[in-house]
Amino acid sequence: MLAVSGIVVKKGRVLLCRRRTGLGRGTWEFPTFEIEDGETAEDSLERNFFDSFSVRVSGMQGYGARTMDGPPFVRIFLYGAQISGKMDFDGAYDHCKWLSIKGLARFRQSPACVTAIKGLESL
Repeated sequence: MLAVSGIVVKKGRVLLCRRRTGLGRGTWEFPTFEIEDGETAEDSLERNFFDSFSVRVSGMQGYGARTMDGPPFVRIFLYGAQISGKMDFDGAYDHCKWLSIKGLARFRQSPACVTAIKGLESL
């Protein structure tokens, strides 16, 4: 499976969201979405942020990709991004928080988020 994570930083804090449904239910992660067939990672991130949170994405910057050996096998493309608009929830997430990098450790994170954090540390 191919997925894309949006790492949104605002005023020194990172956006972390709690997964409402599916794999990793109840865990916290950077907003992560499956990439549909024929869709670029950037298009998927833009579409899913709008569909899930009613916000627009801009200033995307690729941070590379990381692999989770699963199961299931997942290749995650990491993108820094900015968002604009008031966040609403409709989709895979039921709650979001803006946290300091140190504050991330207090939350039970999905394997995808842990993989993304480790990937960012190596940049």
